[in-house]
Amino acid sequence: VIAQQLKQILSDGIVSENERSSLLNSLSAITAGALAKVSQVAEEIDFHPDELDVIEFASHTFCLSGNFLLGDKDKCANEISKRGGLILAGVTKKLNYLVVGGLGSDQWKHGNFGAKVEKAIQYRSDGIPIKIVHEESLVKFL
Repeated sequence: VIAQQLKQILSDGIVSENERSSLLNSLSAITAGALAKVSQVAEEIDFHPDELDVIEFASHTFCLSGNFLLGDKDKCANEISKRGGLILAGVTKKLNYLVVGGLGSDQWKHGNFGAKVEKAIQYRSDGIPIKIVHEESLVKFL
């Protein structure tokens, strides 16, 4: 559903405010339970995603973690790359944005999702300015 909606929205190369709002509403409806689950587990490790007024894509680095409503990670990475963003496979000190997918998993802490978030949090506590954002926040700026 989301992939079809996104394909239709992007077909003319222009994303209207109505299209953006409709996509955000669809994502919110689908992710309500998943985001609540991610938020609950996130609280356990003191994870608080950043609320951003803007996401800068050009020449900024992004790492994707978790499962995404927009489609597989390659599709999400392509949307970021089309806007000039650079995709990294893992969390490094050069990372600007860690994007956490909206489809959570009960087992996330035992996989790469948890490891990436924990590493980003550690870097942040060391003074590295990594932004951690939910997929839903990223979609607002696509």
